[in-house]
Amino acid sequence: MVLGVLSWIRSGICFSQTPFRALVAETITIFGGAGLVSALSPHTAVTWSLAIWLFVLVQSLYFFLVPLPLRLKENVPFEDPFERARRHVQRILDDSC
Repeated sequence: MVLGVLSWIRSGICFSQTPFRALVAETITIFGGAGLVSALSPHTAVTWSLAIWLFVLVQSLYFFLVPLPLRLKENVPFEDPFERARRHVQRILDDSC
């Protein structure tokens, strides 16, 4: 159930722009991480900590498989948010006078 919630948060909420790619990445990371944990068959504290560490490492592959969407293909230059806010405030002040 925890793996399902983790998958839903990552693919359903955070990275919902690429559904097929997210599904493939979830399949790889969930089964890969669970497979490593079951392959280690942890019985002691050391093997449990190693299994959890490897599971987290495999889960981090998700962010390499599903990158953030790039900006629009248009040639929109990067605009500083503070500069945009300053212009907006300046416009408000000019309109009020």
